[in-house]
Amino acid sequence: MKKFLCISLLVCFFFQSRAQTKFDFENWHLYSILGHTLHIPNGWYGTDSFVVFYGSVSNPFGTFNSQVNKELPGANSTSTAIKVETKNQDAITGFTQAGPIPCMVSNAEIILDASLSFGFDGGMPFLTKPVSASFWIKNNPVQGDTTRVSILAIDNSDGEDSLVAHVDTLLYNSISNWTQINMPFTYVSTSLQPTLLRIIISSAAHIAVDTANAFVGVHDGTYIVIDEMEITSPLGVHQVNGANTIEPIIASVFQETLTLQNMSTSGYTFALYDIQGNKVLETILASQEHQRIPIGTLSSGLYIYAVSDERYIVQNNKIIIP
Repeated sequence: MKKFLCISLLVCFFFQSRAQTKFDFENWHLYSILGHTLHIPNGWYGTDSFVVFYGSVSNPFGTFNSQVNKELPGANSTSTAIKVETKNQDAITGFTQAGPIPCMVSNAEIILDASLSFGFDGGMPFLTKPVSASFWIKNNPVQGDTTRVSILAIDNSDGEDSLVAHVDTLLYNSISNWTQINMPFTYVSTSLQPTLLRIIISSAAHIAVDTANAFVGVHDGTYIVIDEMEITSPLGVHQVNGANTIEPIIASVFQETLTLQNMSTSGYTFALYDIQGNKVLETILASQEHQRIPIGTLSSGLYIYAVSDERYIVQNNKIIIP
């Protein structure tokens, strides 16, 4: 896995001439770390989990606070937004003294390596070339702080992360009312095809610790709030992220047969799409331990599958047909 280090710092398919991927932050879950309860949108990860874990282990009598919270109402008066905030925390012994610590969230798993640099693994499967990104925002920088939003289109078809295109914006103005931001993607490579979309939202432009074991240039109370993030593609699929999920269905390929396992609910639709977003297969799932689908007519390559109910795709993933 090639890491994008942060040292400065379901999908409903249909064809159209211009398609959008939407992140709406409506579905959240609670989780516990050493007796501390945190919450975050489904499918997202936050660095406050590291603060709570390592802080509680190294300083068991310290107080460590959640830095990812719901903002209600969201941009359209009924939705839920995500708020990412720099907050004062007690000392994490051996790492940083008491004071403000910024926060970062991502739709990819956040990894803290031995050098205390952040890396990322995964993201949302995404098989079209993005054109632009838009999102609604509120921003509260304290004493010159800057927040950050990065959206990366990545090709990891060979097992390594290669950057295809990105949107990267630093936000330093105070924005008290919901404001929409629109930005085009900048392409690093036109020859690569994206396989996933990785989003990083941070309450600080630069996440670094100085020699005094304190975070540099960050202040308690700086926050960024995001809602209704949309990624526009020229054609292919329309994806809505945030629907409730079902028990994971395992898809595997062997001898020109696609086998689906662990199905506990009938009535869902299984669809398979090629890398251009063309639907190449569709079937209704039955409630059984295994369901086998012939795929001998399909070409070798990368595909994405989606399991949908009448309104949403509740599960999606990629699969390679040899």
